[in-house]
Amino acid sequence: MAKLFGTNGVRGEVGQGMTAELALRLGMAVGTWLKPGDRVAVGRDARDSGPHLQAAFSSGLNATGVHTVDVGVLASPGIQLYVRDKRFAAGGIITASHNPAVYNGIKLVAPDGTETSQDEEAAVEAVYASGKFRLAVWDTVGKHAVDTGAAQHYLEAVLKQVDVRAIRNARLKVVLDPGGGAGCVTAPSLMNTLGVQVVPLSCTLDGAFRDRPSEPSQENAKRAMEAVRKSGAHLGILQDGDADRAIFVDEKGQFVWGDASLSLAILHELPRHTAGGKVPVVCTAVSSSSCVADAVKMAGGRLEWTVVGSPVVAREMLRHNAVFGGEDNGGLMFTRHQVCRDGLMAMAFMLELLAKTGKPFSELVAQVPRYALVKDKIHVPEARKQAILASLKPLIAKEAGVKSVDDRDGLKAYLANGWVLIRPSGTEPIYRIQAEAATPAAATAIIARFKPILERAAAH
Repeated sequence: MAKLFGTNGVRGEVGQGMTAELALRLGMAVGTWLKPGDRVAVGRDARDSGPHLQAAFSSGLNATGVHTVDVGVLASPGIQLYVRDKRFAAGGIITASHNPAVYNGIKLVAPDGTETSQDEEAAVEAVYASGKFRLAVWDTVGKHAVDTGAAQHYLEAVLKQVDVRAIRNARLKVVLDPGGGAGCVTAPSLMNTLGVQVVPLSCTLDGAFRDRPSEPSQENAKRAMEAVRKSGAHLGILQDGDADRAIFVDEKGQFVWGDASLSLAILHELPRHTAGGKVPVVCTAVSSSSCVADAVKMAGGRLEWTVVGSPVVAREMLRHNAVFGGEDNGGLMFTRHQVCRDGLMAMAFMLELLAKTGKPFSELVAQVPRYALVKDKIHVPEARKQAILASLKPLIAKEAGVKSVDDRDGLKAYLANGWVLIRPSGTEPIYRIQAEAATPAAATAIIARFKPILERAAAH
């Protein structure tokens, strides 16, 4: 059997890799792994394929004697918070995050609200592969209930983390673009509670992402960038499909890369945790820009690099007792709130930053050292990913100008003028390649030099 879990849960094209049968069997596998009578909270993003997959997954759990509570459409971090605070044995999120609407997936949540570990996923996958499920008899099947209060619980938890009065007094204007995703449930409510004037874009749930793709990339942010310029807004905010990430546009309508917002948050979050001479720890993946390392150093912290994937970053944050963490894609993790990517918390944090500093967002971002980061990708068959990596490593190591290679996740080659990272995606049949240097031209040149090496390795 092909590996079921990727970097972030189980994903596939609906009706092909991701089917109701798979969701049902996965539900039975998770239920068998848990104890009879355990409770699992299950929610989803806005995708049109979500309801039937959620129903199948929940039915599988119920069939093993595990109870389920449906929390409806809600941002992934909202579901994770609900699992933690309401003391569930586990959680299930039907989502494919930033992937196009043709995809869907299932993520599992641990009792502490973090995504399940790789070892836990391996245990569930072993049950799934065996087909030996613990099926309950008629009077011990799990019960199914609905709770409509999870969104309000999430909203209130985020509001407790920021100075609501300061934000209200700042009278901010924001272009808000949840992209028709799960963020539509709570992001407009957050803005309303904080007294923020909203210029709405795609604030109505749309499971097909008709207005814009679910990935808040620079290309997909052009509409929001123009709206910021035309409206004179202080900030533009975009979210991905399951709203665990937030991407920002400054008051000039300029796109702010995720590594820049991550670094900005580090500069202003770490001072909260330095009392008594403590050295606060930050965790981020090897794909993050060098500006993240610069920001940690500027704020007096210590940085721990991890492999790519928010579940791994979260686990490493717990292991190192980190106060903050995140990824270069707009996923920020505030330990004082919860140890997972949280787009709503990131939005509230940046609004508080604007309100308390009184500075334009572009000026705040300018505090962060900047590097040019260029990204590209090539499509490869899923079954060939590991073979390509094995053949690629000696080619990269012997390439002229490569000073060292970090192989903890793909291959990250350090050069005299920057670095290049080549790694297989854990969620799509692609290889990602990204390069960083002092200028866009230099980063582009690195991509132009190393992408053909990747393509040659993939062709054999």
